[in-house]
Amino acid sequence: MQKLIETTLAAAREQYLSYGFDDAEIETLLEVGERDLRNALNTAAKLMDSKDREALDDALHAVRGLLLHMGNSEAAESFTELRFGSDDVQSISKIRTLLSE
Repeated sequence: MQKLIETTLAAAREQYLSYGFDDAEIETLLEVGERDLRNALNTAAKLMDSKDREALDDALHAVRGLLLHMGNSEAAESFTELRFGSDDVQSISKIRTLLSE
């Protein structure tokens, strides 16, 4: 999870710089983004062992949205693919791997 957060924060920093935000604004955006992403990832991790696949799908959708918003489109695409396969064992294994890194 930490690797994904760090990669996403780096992408977000670059994205926000390209938008013309100053350093103080970027730091605020990164703090809020990290908090929200960490919460969404923790929610998804807690739902991994749940039988409620709809709740897991919703949590993965939230993670995907945050990743896109923060400029990590590559990771967002991975979560999109996993989200729609969240009922199969292989997808669950990939999700667990992403959340544990």
